[in-house]
Formats: sequence, C-alpha cells, structure tokens
Amino acid sequence: MAIAIDSLKRSRLSILLVSRTEPLMSRKFATSTGSPAEISNADIALVVVTLTSLFGLSIYLFGFPLTQLRTASRLRTFLASQRNGKSTAPFYSTAAAYSRQRALNTFAHYDLLSRSITSTYWFSLNELSPRHKALSEAIGYDAKLKRLAWAERKNALLTQGIARFVETEYDMKPGSSTESDFHRATEALKHFVRDWSHEGRAERERTHGPILQTLRRYAPSEKRSGIKVLVPGCGFDVNANEYSHYMTLPLRYLCSNATTLPNQHRIYPYHFSLSHNRETADLFRPASFPDAIPRLGPSFKLTEGDFLAITSGGYDIVVTMFFIDTAFNVIDYLRQIHDVLKPGGIWINLGPLLWTSGSGATLRLSVEELLALAKLVGFDVQEESRRRIDTEYTSNTRGMMRWIYETEFWTATKHGADKMDVR
Repeated sequence: MAIAIDSLKRSRLSILLVSRTEPLMSRKFATSTGSPAEISNADIALVVVTLTSLFGLSIYLFGFPLTQLRTASRLRTFLASQRNGKSTAPFYSTAAAYSRQRALNTFAHYDLLSRSITSTYWFSLNELSPRHKALSEAIGYDAKLKRLAWAERKNALLTQGIARFVETEYDMKPGSSTESDFHRATEALKHFVRDWSHEGRAERERTHGPILQTLRRYAPSEKRSGIKVLVPGCGFDVNANEYSHYMTLPLRYLCSNATTLPNQHRIYPYHFSLSHNRETADLFRPASFPDAIPRLGPSFKLTEGDFLAITSGGYDIVVTMFFIDTAFNVIDYLRQIHDVLKPGGIWINLGPLLWTSGSGATLRLSVEELLALAKLVGFDVQEESRRRIDTEYTSNTRGMMRWIYETEFWTATKHGADKMDVR
C-alpha cells in the first residue's frame, strides 16, 4: 500500500507541475527596470522542454521517474553509490525499502523520527501571530502537542525493545536514521492492534472469519493432520510468508520471551494523524496486546522474503488475504499459487484490488479480468463461493473518517494442466 501511495504522490506532483505552468501564460512579472512584462510563448516552451528533459534524463539514468527520488540528499547518496560501484539495492528499491536493516534503523530511531515530526507542529504554532498563538493555547493546543510527545516516548519504549531483540537475534547494529521509514513503523504498531488486541477483534472477524470457515469445510478437524496451508491458518501445517521486515520483526519479538503475559504491552496508536478527530482525548487512548500469548510451534513456519521465491510445493491450500494487489505482475502471482498447490488444491482469496508498486505494476485488472486470468492459468473458480465482504483495515473506530473496502472473496480449485502457456 505504501507503494501505491507513492504512486498517488507522484501523479499529484505531475498535476502540480502542469497546473503551475498555466498561470504563467497570463501572469505579469516586474522586469529589472520595474516595468511589467508578459511571459512569452518562448518562455513557456523553455519551461516545458526543461521539465520534459529532466524527466527523460531520469528515465535514461535510473530507469524510473525522477519524482521517486524524494529528496536531494537521497539523489546525492544514490549517485555516490553508483560512482563507488556498490551492488547493494538502492534506497528506492522494494528490497531495500522493506529490508531487515532498514526496519531495524527505523525501530531504533523511532523516538528521534517522531520528534522531528512533532517539531513541525510546534514550528507551525510558533509561526502564528501572538494573538492567534494565545487563542490556540487557550484551547489547549500546546498541551496537546506536549501530550503527543509523551505518547511517542511511550511508543518508543516498545520499538526500542524490538530493536534490541533484532540486535541480539541477528547480530546487527542500527544504521543511520536517514535510512528509515517512520510511516512503516507506525503501520506496524497499528497491526499490533488489528492482529493482537481485543479492540481489533471485530475487524479480524470480518476478514479471518470467512477464511477460517472455508478452511474448516475443506479440512475438518478429524482430517486436519498433514494438511499444508500457505499463509494464514490455525491448527494446520502452516507456512506464513511476508516480504516486509517491518511486519516480521515485531511478530518475532511478540513470539519471543519478551512477551509472557496477556496484554503485557501497551501503545498509543491513534495520534499518528491529527485529522478526523472529535475528541482530543481519543488521540491518546491506549491499546494493550496481545489478547493471547503467541508462540511459534512446530506446525508453523514463517518464511521471510518474496512470495515468488518459495520453491517448496505440495500445499493443499493457499490463502491470499489483502495480497493479490501487491503484485508487480499478477500473472506471476497466479502462476506461483498454481505451482505450489497440489493437483486439486484450493486457493482462497479475500481482499481488494488496490494495485500497488507505483509505475512498476504491469497489469491493473478488474475482478472480472482477474478471474478470467485465473481460469487461463489453470483454476476452476467456484462461482457459488464468490461474495463481497465489507471490511476496514487498521481503522480508528472513533475517527470521523472510515475507509471501507468492498473486498472480494472466492475459492478456486487447481485443475491439471494449464489452459494456456502463461510462463
């Protein structure tokens, strides 16, 4: 999802560049002599040519739009790494963005990163006129910012615990705070609430419930021994696959000896956005977790890395939940699901189609197109299983804005050979 947001930001930037050139056609500027002068068509053409050239140069040099290089310092870092002949994944790549090192950097420097954001709120407050600042303080706005900093320090106690666990478990050290992503750390904290707290139970039941019901139907308890499930499940031989270390490291921390009691940990996950709030106090309500003590057992395997890199097969069931739309090439995903399933194996899907990967997504399909593609790859879709399930994702139940996904649910069976060669 973060990549999709990057794409949205890039499209907005493109629109901004175009819209800001329009007023130049009629705006008057003072010349060096003080007299007004209209910008000529030649000046406008020069602006357009310059922007086009910069965009083309970025494609030629880097293979992606220059707007993906979000800051000048990152551009300098990238160019320096190219000169030094480094072969590590550049900062803008998917592999680097979700890497264990970058996640460790973020969790270790969470307090510093959060303070840098809070400082912008203080700067804006202090930019007000004395009278407006006094009015803001009269309603307690400065007290809210102080409490915001307090909540972030509390959150940092947990993220520092995760960082120390990673340092010990993987013999790693945190790197620079500049190679981090605060947004992904906040998403990880929200997932603690969604996946492991009492408050997230209703949201979990909306998504996990239909999947678990289907699993029980295909593999009742008396036949469950030996059933292999790829991704989520309960009571089966499960292989859970996750690409982002921002998700897997907190899970491993939660499953370690750092957690010994239910609801042992407490965070403040609702103040990350100061928009859409009715009551100020709602920003600072805590969430405790886990509601059950998790432990990794012999029937559960966590595979960290690219789903397409999984080489083991023979799965009875593959479950994809909020996953299919993360593909760079959805044909690769469907092909992989087909390959790892046994003949007659079941694919269970639940999720939206919020196509991600920015400019990297090669296909952005409708549900109709996706199911037609699945049939060509080698699946028989059970039409009677299809239904829409309305659900939220890491929602704020007291917020003024609720984002509802009309997710699509279906099951499909792998038949023998492909109907078409899609390799």
